[in-house]
Amino acid sequence: MFSEEVIRSLTELIQYLNSHPKLSPEEASDRYRRYFRNVFDRMVHSGESYGQATGAPGMVMPTGDEAEFRKRLTAIDNDLREQVRIVREGVQHYFGNGEYPAPYYAWRIASFFVQRSNTA
Repeated sequence: MFSEEVIRSLTELIQYLNSHPKLSPEEASDRYRRYFRNVFDRMVHSGESYGQATGAPGMVMPTGDEAEFRKRLTAIDNDLREQVRIVREGVQHYFGNGEYPAPYYAWRIASFFVQRSNTA
């Protein structure tokens, strides 16, 4: 069974998605172009990676170490609350900056419900 907090946060995510029309490909591209221009400038001047310069919205906390990243990803793999938080952050980032959210986290949310329906 899912906690009330998880159900509430998932419901809020669904409501957020339903209340925002999808960006046209042109609008998403325009927003992303403006966003990336600023990010690229920061990367060039600071030497930061893309994840460091952006804060990696809609992703697990960024790290330059692949083993550390995989460890973090594994640590939240079965944390539905964290998956919903990441997806919401990615969706909000998409509407603001035109960068599509990473599909992995939404897929993980869906897999929770598929697993649950297979055991019911």
